[in-house]
Amino acid sequence: MISGSTGHRISLSFSCLGDYDFTCDGYFFGAREEEATKRIFAVHGVTPGISRTRWHALGERLAKADPGVRFCAIDWHSIDRTEKFQEEFLTCLPKHFFDTIDDEELFNEMVSGLPADKVAKQKALLDSINSQCPRDGKQGAQVLRAMIEQGCGWGKPGKPFSLCIKSWSGAIGMQMLVDAKEEGGEFRDNIAGAVIMHPAFFSQTGVVKETLTDWIPVIMSWARDDPKVAYRLFAQQYIDAGAKIVGPQSGGHANFLEFDDDAKEFLLGLSHM
Repeated sequence: MISGSTGHRISLSFSCLGDYDFTCDGYFFGAREEEATKRIFAVHGVTPGISRTRWHALGERLAKADPGVRFCAIDWHSIDRTEKFQEEFLTCLPKHFFDTIDDEELFNEMVSGLPADKVAKQKALLDSINSQCPRDGKQGAQVLRAMIEQGCGWGKPGKPFSLCIKSWSGAIGMQMLVDAKEEGGEFRDNIAGAVIMHPAFFSQTGVVKETLTDWIPVIMSWARDDPKVAYRLFAQQYIDAGAKIVGPQSGGHANFLEFDDDAKEFLLGLSHM
């Protein structure tokens, strides 16, 4: 249980990754399900520290501003199995879902300008992820969709939702959006918009622009001096797709709570069909 959160903790149940059964805690703010007119699903970053509650204050603010808001801030770190025995949950924490960077030229661009010792550390970290991380972003996207679709019952006619993602979950969430756009169907048609903070989706293939253009509205926060997800390398594809980037232009890879003002206005202004 997350100490200090005013959200109502609810255990969500869902199946994925070969029909394994899982549970995970969601912290809900605002309206009851039957009274909700706006549904928002938020996912934290990879660490179990302050990032874990990044979206909780936004959930509180939205619930106070609109009695129809139902806001779920998932706690992916709480993922567990059900009473039905399985060991898959042991490798389903956020830190277990990462994509590799196979493009050496891209990696060199990402570390350009860094001191040699930091480049070496980044290379060692990447090698460690490549050799030890058991799951990739594609599988993470499957888990995320199951949390939303089965755990919350959202992403279908009458229950569209918006997505809030940050850093690590920006990669998982973007992969889910890519897959949903390609697949089509009810889930894709019932995504209303996205709030994205410096997404660690390391793709320059054009898939971001192809996915987001003429589909859903997107607002973003991304500092120009972000040392972890370089704005200069990855932001333009979101801009080209119509995303609006607001908030602080400097400050690195921070939580930027001041971005919540723009996120709140954006989410309240979305049409939830």
